Amino acid sequence: MSQTDKTFKQPNRLINETSTYLLQHAYNEVNWYPWGNEAINLAKTQNKPIFLSIGYSACHWCHVMEHESFNDPQIAKIMNDNFINIKVDREERPDLDEIYMKAVQIISHHGGWPMSVFLTTDLKPFFGGTYFPPEDSHSLPGFKKVLNTLAKLYHESIDDINNSASEIIALMQSMDNWQTGSNAKIDFELILNKFLTNADMLYGGFGNQPKFPNPGNLLFLLNLSLKIDSEKLKLFLQTTLDKMAIGGIFDQLGGGFARYATDNKWHIPHFEKMLYDNAQLAYVYLKGYLIFNNTFYLEIARKTLDFVLNNLKDSSGGILSSLDADTTEGEGHYYVFTIAEIKSVLNKDEFDFVSKIYDLKDTGNFEHQKNILYLKANPENLCSGLALSMVDFKAKLAKVNQKLLDYRRKRPNPSIDQKIITSWNCLMVVSLVYAYNITKNIDYLETAKSITDFILAKLVINGNVMHSIAQNKTSIYGFLDDWSYFVMALLELAQTVPEAKYLNLAIDFTNKIMTQFSADNDFYYTSNNQAEKLVIRPKHIYDTVYPSGLSVLVANFLKLFQFTNYQPYQDMALGIIDKYQGQMVEVPQQWGYMLNAILANENACLILLANPENDSYDDFMTMIYQKYLADKNMLVLTPAMLNEFLTRQEFSQCLSLQNKELVQGKTTLYYCENYTCKEPINDLNKLQNFSFKE
Repeated sequence: MSQTDKTFKQPNRLINETSTYLLQHAYNEVNWYPWGNEAINLAKTQNKPIFLSIGYSACHWCHVMEHESFNDPQIAKIMNDNFINIKVDREERPDLDEIYMKAVQIISHHGGWPMSVFLTTDLKPFFGGTYFPPEDSHSLPGFKKVLNTLAKLYHESIDDINNSASEIIALMQSMDNWQTGSNAKIDFELILNKFLTNADMLYGGFGNQPKFPNPGNLLFLLNLSLKIDSEKLKLFLQTTLDKMAIGGIFDQLGGGFARYATDNKWHIPHFEKMLYDNAQLAYVYLKGYLIFNNTFYLEIARKTLDFVLNNLKDSSGGILSSLDADTTEGEGHYYVFTIAEIKSVLNKDEFDFVSKIYDLKDTGNFEHQKNILYLKANPENLCSGLALSMVDFKAKLAKVNQKLLDYRRKRPNPSIDQKIITSWNCLMVVSLVYAYNITKNIDYLETAKSITDFILAKLVINGNVMHSIAQNKTSIYGFLDDWSYFVMALLELAQTVPEAKYLNLAIDFTNKIMTQFSADNDFYYTSNNQAEKLVIRPKHIYDTVYPSGLSVLVANFLKLFQFTNYQPYQDMALGIIDKYQGQMVEVPQQWGYMLNAILANENACLILLANPENDSYDDFMTMIYQKYLADKNMLVLTPAMLNEFLTRQEFSQCLSLQNKELVQGKTTLYYCENYTCKEPINDLNKLQNFSFKE
């Protein structure tokens, strides 16, 4: 909504919120309430059903439904007269999103955003869907019809509605407790075959369209390629990494990946850019670079990290959430060009060059005769076809891309969601630390440390992790994702930086998770034990576009057990794996990160004891990353840190750290498997010749 429109309207209750998404709806015709007691109690007092709308600020179809329905006076009147209307930012309240998305999937057999769900006064869902057009269209019922029908049914058939709502709740609870009946053990050969059955060997990725990158599954398969020698797997991974990198899903000018592609070739993106996608995909491409020794993947990783740091880094020190799909010109129009525009920016030789490398069409390859920029082939093949050296090709490409980027920047920019979410920032920390270890760009490490310091200063309150911050106001208590991701980030730093605080904090927060997120002899819930009571207590079990808090927690437990030999960590991890391993074998595509954690647990434990009087440990780290490509269980520490850790209860049974010392006063690597350490290495030449077991 424009500022002019707002001038003549009274805001609703969302005007007092900090969420970018909620503020986008503060001047709607609908009398929105934020989630809370005021709205819920009013529904009970007035005996009105609740309409709950959940979305996020970068969501294109959320904007469409707002424009078509929530700003339509006639539709808004029906909503205001017959419902208590609540608007929720899914990124601010993932617990509510988790609960009611299950309901929508049961009711409509699909999910997505905007999520539109109707609740009884006791918050039980009785009808739902996603986007509704204002009038009947393309086999979708019109929102106006849905509202009128449900308002009438609610008062004429309330018993039927309550019964239906109770049945939906029962089904939702059964989804969390689904068992396969299988006691099958994890068999990575079998799991690989299941992944490859659904693999697109021509264009990469899984299935047909739309296509999501799914970085958790790609990371697992990259690591699995180090354990299982499969040419088909390697071909699939390289095809996927190539096709995504040259496609429209990757912003060829500004860097960074869009959320997904609407086609099977990765050409046409759904244009919003999310922090969680880009943080994870940078890591995936770094891993791909190491495994396949392909510098193109390293370039994509760097451009992805640079996109985040150049566009989403906040002056406060945290990283903002997302870049919108829309501008005032419409969805994606910030990114696309007509042929005439390109010709106006470039000279003839430059235009001839881009015509040969980008798949441009006079009539456009997108809407309104506009072109999305995607490469016709990977750079190596393009160089060959143009008879250019790679150096000359890159120089020409950089020059024309910069001209087009400068032109693009003059357009109205996509808006940025100003929330800083703890879990997503932690994903970025992990990728930045990994990038530092591969590139030795100290800015990556310093930024990772500064983000961690920001979280500790602004998002840890009285020892508790908070979920997000916006306008310098923290939101609700952190979810399992926030806590477990934060531990993951701390562990990544502990594997690189010889500072005791990172491992100490990782252990402290893990111990709190063990008491605050489990209850009733069950495994870990999305929200803590003191959280608001909802219709069910949600669990985020499966890995989706980002790993579940449960999967990250298992990875943390297993890594910490490697470091400490503290039995409760292993017991909790193995208990979770045992409960769900039947599902992992049956539907491995939903468990990529959990499977990766199990795979990583097979790897050796590396203890790098650093001499603080010199920086030779950095040379050791460089060589370790060049030679040992698997995900690492590696602890970097000084003798003083070692002595400090051994005083902690968690290390009391840690045999692998006992009697470790610098050999001849030099930085020393201990490589340990099955509680036995090989001969220590304190010489880079010996390390060069050491055979790491992947």
